[in-house]
Amino acid sequence: MAARVTIHEATLRDATYVMSWLRPADEEEVMCQVPAGMRRDHMAYNLLMSGDNFAARQGDQPVGFFGTAPLNAACLSVWALGTRHMWRAVSAMNRFLIDEHLPARIEQGYRTMEARSIIGHTDAHHWIRQLGGVQHGPAFEFGRDREHFLLFRWHMDDLSLAAKRSKRSKTT
Repeated sequence: MAARVTIHEATLRDATYVMSWLRPADEEEVMCQVPAGMRRDHMAYNLLMSGDNFAARQGDQPVGFFGTAPLNAACLSVWALGTRHMWRAVSAMNRFLIDEHLPARIEQGYRTMEARSIIGHTDAHHWIRQLGGVQHGPAFEFGRDREHFLLFRWHMDDLSLAAKRSKRSKTT
């Protein structure tokens, strides 16, 4: 039987482990957004300093690294990276974001979220849509070498509704 997935505040250990074992689509997406040659431990540290960051662990093993970071006083950026085992943690990550983390950010005054994802990363697009993200406009150049990305946005009211549905489904 597989170990239970838990969500924790991310540590440097979690972040560097996940960054060292990124699944290929996450690697393609993240590497084109940073200066060529940037070390993964530096990327992990930069992400840890960017906002609220969490690790999904299966047992003691980090499988996902995710979080939110303010873009301005009203909008958060949401992101996630993982190892090839991240799929085991997506449900726990979604529950944590919808039931705990994002309601706290709504109380702080955030009203919208955004996520950018490289055009071919369909797993990421599916995850963002599960959280209620809606694609905004056509693909656009966003990567260092002109890689095309999609922009997803959503309003916190959508997340409030998702949280209410999540709580109802736990009581039925």
